[in-house]
Amino acid sequence: MSESAKNILITGGTGLVGRELTNLLLLKGYKVSYLSRFPEKIKKVPAYKWDIDKEYIEPEALEHTDIIVHLAGENISEGRWTKQRKELIYKSRVQGAKLLLDKVLLYKTPLKAFISSSAIGYYGTFTSDEIFTEDYPSGEDFLAQVADDWESAAWEFYKNGFRVGIVRTGVVLAPDGGLIKKIYPLARLGFLSILGSGKQYVPWIHIKDLARIYLMLIESNNSDVFNGVAPEHVTYEQLVKTFMRLLGKRVWLPRVPEFVVKMMFGEMASIMLYGSRVSAQKLLKAGFEFLFPGLEDALKDIVQKLKS
Repeated sequence: MSESAKNILITGGTGLVGRELTNLLLLKGYKVSYLSRFPEKIKKVPAYKWDIDKEYIEPEALEHTDIIVHLAGENISEGRWTKQRKELIYKSRVQGAKLLLDKVLLYKTPLKAFISSSAIGYYGTFTSDEIFTEDYPSGEDFLAQVADDWESAAWEFYKNGFRVGIVRTGVVLAPDGGLIKKIYPLARLGFLSILGSGKQYVPWIHIKDLARIYLMLIESNNSDVFNGVAPEHVTYEQLVKTFMRLLGKRVWLPRVPEFVVKMMFGEMASIMLYGSRVSAQKLLKAGFEFLFPGLEDALKDIVQKLKS
């Protein structure tokens, strides 16, 4: 850890990734604080008020901040994508980053780096034979537009002289949130089935590896963007069948047809039914060593925690 960059301010700190990253940073000796809409509810670390709608950030939050980690964002898989929901998904990410830059410049914060989450949705939500690297252009659908604008807002920090790191996050595998939390109740009862063709790829990553990618960017001296995914490519069918087998279950229910998923979830169904392969080679070339490079070991670790 650099002594000159030890104060980390996190947005979205109470979320799945934020909690894991906080634990890792505290373990490494960093000082962590949060920006939150409800700072009074946070006890683990110092927390300060922010309100994107009112363009407000408590000034004290930025006084001694060395690095900002921007993880805040409305959950894309909670409910149908109504017009209002889409606005929340977009604003929480893009406007949040813009507000942070405005206040950093206003308060003359001695910032050293801005580390931002993004998403593999940057490439577009569809199934193809391509393996997407960080050099590929952004897609054209809703999530691609959100991710592209999100990253553009992050690069504005770079234009103002600050180092920038971006993580295009895949499907996060963790025992206490994300995909596993959604499918485990059905899987435990033996009622989990395949959605659509099952051939859609799921670019995934274990929560511990994702937190370590953020740590790598915090401790880096370079500005860069990385795909936050594991090196093993798996389909949704492979993921479900592996998870069920490790739980001592089998998949016996028929597949859920695409049209049924679309009827139930509307436009949001796209993230369940489609997915392409995303490359982790840039991370590997940068020297990152995965704790869980393969799905089997990642899910074994998660199932062990679920059973305990």
